[in-house]
Amino acid sequence: MWRVTGTGRPGSGCSRHRCLSGLAFLDKKERSGLHARFPPARDPAHCDIETYGSDVSSLLSALELQPAILIGHSMGCRVVLQAHLDAPQRVAGLIPVDGSSGGIGDPEVVELKTRQWIQSHGYAMMMRRLFDDMFLDGSDPAIKEHIVNRALELPEEVGAHLFPRIGGWDARQLDTALSHVTVPMVVLQSTYINPDRVRVPLQPGVTTPWLELIRQYVPTAQIEIISGAGHIPMREASRAVNQFMAAFVANFPR
Repeated sequence: MWRVTGTGRPGSGCSRHRCLSGLAFLDKKERSGLHARFPPARDPAHCDIETYGSDVSSLLSALELQPAILIGHSMGCRVVLQAHLDAPQRVAGLIPVDGSSGGIGDPEVVELKTRQWIQSHGYAMMMRRLFDDMFLDGSDPAIKEHIVNRALELPEEVGAHLFPRIGGWDARQLDTALSHVTVPMVVLQSTYINPDRVRVPLQPGVTTPWLELIRQYVPTAQIEIISGAGHIPMREASRAVNQFMAAFVANFPR
């Protein structure tokens, strides 16, 4: 799915309006490509980061766009890194928003452990806990309810395949993808998943395994901490996100 001025559904967690309305710096006349994050008609066997990244790079190629700045949020950070790995000539810059690194070691073991956790605790419980934790105590309850309810609409046959593969991709591909980044990058980070697997707000001066990987592999990356926001800073701290993104985009020719 792609759009020029936009309709569509970017994901089961966020509607297009709730995910993108805070990004005021985006020119509505500019083209942008979106893959539905959790397309219900998609064969679960192909719901993985590699496929989503290939969708993005193929879209850029098919539309014959000039090198693009790719913005990825959460799981989307992995998608834009994969897209850059697949077609670096199509990418001018990267903006990962509140990413993380969740898989270490043998990818098959990582995926197996996640599948076992889902089976033992239940898919619905996993989804509710995952999306509940994206919000701080003071978050807008209406936005939280909307996003959590949309997340719960993701069919289990899709999500139960997809989520283990996210950690598997981290273990298998994250280091490689980061080590191949040669384009400018600004990293916006608002939260951190601590060793107890609880998402907490990130404070200035605090680092995380994800940010340490960025510093290791992309030492030229600009890292900006967005304090006081949950996992969706585009909504909860839209002014700061807009300022950082607009400043980054201003460095590129139009």
